[in-house]
Amino acid sequence: MTTPGNNSDIVSMAKELLMLRGAEQRRLDLLSKYVRGKHRPVYTPKGASSEYRWLAKHSHHNFLPLVVSVISQNLHVDGYRPTGATAVETASSAQDNPVWDAFRANRMISRQHGIHRSVLSV
Repeated sequence: MTTPGNNSDIVSMAKELLMLRGAEQRRLDLLSKYVRGKHRPVYTPKGASSEYRWLAKHSHHNFLPLVVSVISQNLHVDGYRPTGATAVETASSAQDNPVWDAFRANRMISRQHGIHRSVLSV
């Protein structure tokens, strides 16, 4: 562990973390482009016939938006159970829970699907 007085270690650690973050950002940018349908075209070798190019153009399908849709459709918050609570305790106190009241007051029950979808595709 570095001490607060050792600036060279802190600077080198920060540089290393920025380098790791840059590599992760490139990967996330590629995934983001795929979700939005802006991915690279299918490889077509030079000298390929027009039929081959037509097949390559029409044969690629981006299934990543489907994956995001399927997962986001299955995410749904319906009630709130604090850690360690049993189902019987939760059923009797679900209406009196301040966390669930705040969730409902902000109309998150109807807004949660859009939030799930955007979080999955960012």
